Amino acid sequence: MPSLRRSEEQQIESVIALILGAVTSPPAGAVDTATLKLRRFIDTMASRVKGTARELLREDDPRRVAAEKDANEAIYRAKCVGPGDGLESAFTYCRSLATIAQDLRHHAKVLDQVAEARPDGPRPSRRTACAQETARVNGAMAENSRCSTVMVTRKWT
Repeated sequence: MPSLRRSEEQQIESVIALILGAVTSPPAGAVDTATLKLRRFIDTMASRVKGTARELLREDDPRRVAAEKDANEAIYRAKCVGPGDGLESAFTYCRSLATIAQDLRHHAKVLDQVAEARPDGPRPSRRTACAQETARVNGAMAENSRCSTVMVTRKWT
């Protein structure tokens, strides 16, 4: 699964730690900033987790079911639910985003382990797989072109 740059990873780790470790609400500006960063992270990571789970795991695999459920929940919270009115409500909302972002990070790590444990190594992305297959077919066609082949042309009228 494509991962975040190390600096982005460290930044989201610190945001999650700040919000989940706070006993009382941080100042309003800090809550707003954290909420924006968490929404951005969720927007990116939820689709990655969901797509990778579908690519790597069977439909009935509990890890896939859990990853898809949490990804859908994260998307819902980030896009359909808001911070409400007041600092405490905004902090509670931000805390829920931090919790689900932490869950997405966990799923991403599990999926990376699944990909690495595959006997043939991580499966290439669909785009890479298509390019590899096209190169293989083109190579086979080039190899076969040395044999007697008949080229058929068609006129379109």
